Amino acid sequence: MQTKSQPQHPLHVTNPFTQIVQYAFVVRDLSKVNDFYKGLGFGEMGSDRFVGLDRQYHGAPSNYEMDLGRWKWGDVPFEWIQSRIAPNVYDDYLKAHGEGLHHLAVNVGDLDKAEALFRSKGVEVLQSGAWDIKGSRGRFAYIEPQG
Repeated sequence: MQTKSQPQHPLHVTNPFTQIVQYAFVVRDLSKVNDFYKGLGFGEMGSDRFVGLDRQYHGAPSNYEMDLGRWKWGDVPFEWIQSRIAPNVYDDYLKAHGEGLHHLAVNVGDLDKAEALFRSKGVEVLQSGAWDIKGSRGRFAYIEPQG
């Protein structure tokens, strides 16, 4: 019996990511997005105000807030973000690029280890925070690759 080793898939590397869990867009007016998609027959967008815990912006305590709108089409949810209290990465993005795709959210097994890995590669956390709402809790961090 002969066996062959399978070539390693190019994405099969050691990294902290487990899966993409969200596509997120920054918008200036969440109600316009809701009205547009509702008019196409997608129904009402679920939305809420996010006032998180342990909020940091560029390493300093922050009081940023945003409104979040959500729909799920398929396996991965879509989120629309409207900044309410700045400074934050959403306003930064709007000023530099206008409305559009802001980030892909990925799960990590250990956020502290993931942040340490990125710092070791010269990539800093731009914004972070946590939530504990209605039985759902967790932490998040935004990084931005340079270049």
